[in-house]
Amino acid sequence: MTYTVQNVVDLARTQMNDDAKIRATDLKGEYWANACLNAMGLLRPDLFTVFGAITPVVDQAWQDLITANAEVLALYNILGVVNGNAILQCELRPLLAAVPGALYEASGTPVNWARDPADENATSGTRYFLYPRPITGTQILVQYSQSAAYKVLADLVPLPAAYRPVLAHYIKFCFESVDDDYVIAQRAALELASFMALIGAGAKTKIVEPNT
Repeated sequence: MTYTVQNVVDLARTQMNDDAKIRATDLKGEYWANACLNAMGLLRPDLFTVFGAITPVVDQAWQDLITANAEVLALYNILGVVNGNAILQCELRPLLAAVPGALYEASGTPVNWARDPADENATSGTRYFLYPRPITGTQILVQYSQSAAYKVLADLVPLPAAYRPVLAHYIKFCFESVDDDYVIAQRAALELASFMALIGAGAKTKIVEPNT
C-alpha cells in the first residue's frame, strides 16, 4: 500500500491528539519527515538501494561513486560492464600481488573490482578499484544506496507501508523535542528509542535533535 508524506504526518498528529494542527504546521512536519528519511539513509542505507549505470573516470584505477553521483551513500556491488562482460569482485591486496602493475597497465575493459581496504564494513564506503583502468566510453552497472530526494507533503514515501509508523515515531520525536514539557517527561526520548529500535540501529548511534 502506498502512502504519502502527508499520511505520515497525519498519523503522527493523531497519535499525539493534535488533529487540530496546533503543535506545528504541516510544512514543519514535511521538513521533519525528510529529516527522518535522511537519518534512515545514514543508519540503514540498504533501505535505499538502487541499480544504475555509472560512468567511471577514464584511465583511473581508483574510483569514487560520489564523483558520478553526489547522493551516493554506500557501494554494495559492481555487476559488470553495461552491454558487456561481468566484473568480478576480488580483494585488492591479492590482486596487486598477482598483477604488480595493475595501477599503471594500459587501460581496457574492467574485469575485476575491489573495495577500498580502508572500509571498516563491507557495505560502507564509496571508493573502489577497477582493473584494468577503464577506457573512454566505459559504463558499469552498480548496486548502491543513495539519499532520498526531498519529498513534499503530496509525494509518496519510497519505503514499504510497514515503515509508516517508524517515520511517525521520528516525527513525534521532532514535535516533542521542541516542547519543554515533553522533553522533561522524556516522551521525546521514548519516541526516538522506538524509532531506533524499529530500524535496527545500534544503541550507541546518536541522533541530533532537530532544529526548531
